[in-house]
Amino acid sequence: FTVRLGTEYLIILTDYLISLRGGLGYDPAPSVREVDDFYTASLGGGVQIYDRVNLDFAYEFRWGKNVNSKSSLGAIGADQDVYRHRFLSSLIYYF
Repeated sequence: FTVRLGTEYLIILTDYLISLRGGLGYDPAPSVREVDDFYTASLGGGVQIYDRVNLDFAYEFRWGKNVNSKSSLGAIGADQDVYRHRFLSSLIYYF
């Protein structure tokens, strides 16, 4: 199972709609014997202009401590800490 919680704040202007978002999550990954615990924190936002164009962006930080110890790294008695940064963007045109 995955659990994600988030919030969004809208700023409504005459010609624009601006959204600001943030969230936290628990996102386990499969492993040989047990699941590896991963967590995420994200920030993002967007702007809608002309009632037809929406530009969104987001940053996600995902981390896991002592993961992959039950996979191929476990065979040599090792594990790893994982830190992943991801940037996302999208452009949406409503027609």
